[in-house]
Amino acid sequence: MKASLWPKPYIASVPAFCPKTGDEKQVDVAMFLPHEMIAALLRVNEGMDILRLQEEELSNRRDIQEHLEAFKNEFRVDNVLALGLWVDGVPYSHDRTQSVECVTLNLPAISQHLADLRLPLLAFPKFFLQKGATWDSVFSILAWSFRCLLFGKWPLQRHCQSPFLDSDSERRKMAGRDIGLLACLAELRGDWAMFKDTLNLPGWQGKGPICHKCNCTLTELHQVSMDAPWRSHILSHDEFVARERASGKRLCNLFSSPGFRNSCIKHDWLHCVDLGVGADFLGGTFQYLVDSYFEGPSKKARCLALFKEIQEYYKETNAESRLPTLTPGMLTKENKKSNKKSWPKLRAKAGEARALISFCRQAVHKYCLKDTEFESRLRQAATSLEACYALLSASQWTLAKMQTRARKFAFYFLALTNCEGKKVLKTWVSECCTAQL
Repeated sequence: MKASLWPKPYIASVPAFCPKTGDEKQVDVAMFLPHEMIAALLRVNEGMDILRLQEEELSNRRDIQEHLEAFKNEFRVDNVLALGLWVDGVPYSHDRTQSVECVTLNLPAISQHLADLRLPLLAFPKFFLQKGATWDSVFSILAWSFRCLLFGKWPLQRHCQSPFLDSDSERRKMAGRDIGLLACLAELRGDWAMFKDTLNLPGWQGKGPICHKCNCTLTELHQVSMDAPWRSHILSHDEFVARERASGKRLCNLFSSPGFRNSCIKHDWLHCVDLGVGADFLGGTFQYLVDSYFEGPSKKARCLALFKEIQEYYKETNAESRLPTLTPGMLTKENKKSNKKSWPKLRAKAGEARALISFCRQAVHKYCLKDTEFESRLRQAATSLEACYALLSASQWTLAKMQTRARKFAFYFLALTNCEGKKVLKTWVSECCTAQL
């Protein structure tokens, strides 16, 4: 590693869960810091070249463009680089029961040139996670690093205001010097569990608001029209903070990053649709097809009959991500204690679900030909969902079309749940799919 231009890991003590004793203890975690990763990039790149690439593509990210303008006005600075964080778990054990919590850094406004760039900042096994403590400490360190990027200066001391350690000899030499570029956290991505458990954002349960951008509640979740009451007022960051504090919630330490707002939290297609409403629709539709149009002595046999058609589809399309099989348990799960079955949902990986969207539309138009309200809506919903996926390529993407098609799918999806005797689909639609996308 002598010739490496990357910085040495920053060693910090954070609270963690001890699996042996079940108690909380302090452990040393090795991590890279955002301001040091930017400094490393500037060793082989000119800062103005990076900013020029961002300026060329910024028109494709209106949300980041607006955030940067607000950031510049608030802190009276120019030429700011937008940074993004991705927080997610990655399975690593042979049976996928254990995962590593990962934090990576990227440049979201320079997707054309650096679409696959992910700079790892931190990784640790999830079983060391002490709820409400480990992430708070990690995010406070990252927020400290982002404050360094606001001023464009190397810090004079460690994040806890203590002197540099012996392992920080290079940092001691750089203390007070210019980093060479100003940057800010403009985007945060993750899954639903991360938003709720790590950022302490509202969840999908409870009587209060379920969203960090509006005051939508569970009772209003089915209202997806443009005149839905919850659309009448989108929360500003200050209003969001005031609402959370009034309800007794503690804000995540990441919100102490300069300029970081609730609008910086992004919901990605994979979690909203591939693993969300798309998987709901696939599970409900496959459940209906198996029960209504496939023959066999058991539900397992009928699922295998449907799976044979899926395999033929895989051969025709040369799909890369494929289901290994299709069983009744992949469509509905039964609670052994209550003997109640869960709502239909395809239990599959995101890529496997995405690869079946077009097959679902073909299967519905092949079998569901009755002139009934339910099957008519089912065909329309399947067509609308496939139309949404057709816009995901860079050459086809337009925001206006996606908003129109997503709302159309939401309308047909909800219409299915209201058809008499045909409530085979889950009765909610993600606000992020219908409104944000």
